[in-house]
Amino acid sequence: MLTPGTLGLLEAMADGPLADLEPTIGDRGAITYPDAEAYLPDGECTSRVLDGLADRGIVNREFREKAHRCPECEPTELRYETVCPECGSPETRRKTILEHAECGYAVPRERFDADGRCPNCGDSFSGMTDEYSPVGERHRCTSCAWHFSEPEGRLRCRRCSQVLRPSRAPEAVRYRYRFAEPRRDWLYTQLAARGAVGDVLSRRGFETTHEETVIGASGIEHLLDLYGVDEERGLAVLAAVAETPTAEDVIDVHATSIDVDAYPILLATDGSPDDSVADLADHLDVGLLRPTEPREPALSCEAAPWSGSFR
Repeated sequence: MLTPGTLGLLEAMADGPLADLEPTIGDRGAITYPDAEAYLPDGECTSRVLDGLADRGIVNREFREKAHRCPECEPTELRYETVCPECGSPETRRKTILEHAECGYAVPRERFDADGRCPNCGDSFSGMTDEYSPVGERHRCTSCAWHFSEPEGRLRCRRCSQVLRPSRAPEAVRYRYRFAEPRRDWLYTQLAARGAVGDVLSRRGFETTHEETVIGASGIEHLLDLYGVDEERGLAVLAAVAETPTAEDVIDVHATSIDVDAYPILLATDGSPDDSVADLADHLDVGLLRPTEPREPALSCEAAPWSGSFR
C-alpha cells in the first residue's frame, strides 16, 4: 500500500511546486526533506519513503554529497585535515621538489638560490621553467621536523575536537529526488482511481477530502488518502490506494478504520489480490475495489459491494 500522503507528494513533484527535493540537515544531524514531510504523516521516515519510490523507479535519485557527522555532536560536520604520520600534528607544510636539469640535483623549491644558482653545481639559469622541472612533493612537520612523502588523513569535530579516522566516522549520504517522467501515466492512474471513488461517495451524500488528517479514538493522528463523511447519517468512509493489496495492507487499513470509526476501502489499481487476501478482507469487512478501466474507474465503483449501505 502506498504510504498515506504519497500520492499528494508525487502529484506535487510531477505537476506542482516540488520539482526537486533537496536534502537538509536536521537538529540531530539526520538528513531531512522538509518539503516532502509536509505531505507525509508525522513520524514517517521521509528518506525511507523516497528511497522506496526510487527503488521502484517512480522518482529519480541523484547523489549530491557525503557528509561525516560527529557521533557526540551529531549536528556538527567533521572537518578533514592532514596530519604528520609520526606525531599526529596537523601543522605540516607541503613542499614542491624541483630538479635541476643540468646536474640532476633535486631539493625543495625554496632551497634554490634567490639569484638563480643551483645550490649543488652553482650554475646559473635563465628561468625556472627552462632549467628546472617539478619531480614530486615532500611534506615536513613543523612540530617534530619529520619529513614524509604522504600525510595521514583524519576527521576532527569543530565543536568538541574529537578526532576520528574516516573509516570510523558516521556517514550521511545526501540525495536529490525528482519525479520520473516515464511514470506519469502510472501516477495519473492512481489519482484518477482515487478521484473516481471520491466522486461516487460525493454522489451518495458524502463530503470527501484528500490527504485528510483524522484523530482517532486512541488520540493518534491518521493521514488518510481519501476520507468521506455524511454528517446527516453519521457515516464515514476511508479509502487507501493499495495497487495490489496484501494481507498487511488489509490489516493496516482495518486497524485504522476501527480507530477513526470509518468504513475501510482498499483500491487495487494494478492487480487483484489473491484469494487469501480477498478472504481476509471479507472476514474483516474491508471493501476491495478494482477499476476495470484505469481511466474510467467510476464504472466498477458503482457496483461495489457497499453500494447499498455502509456499516
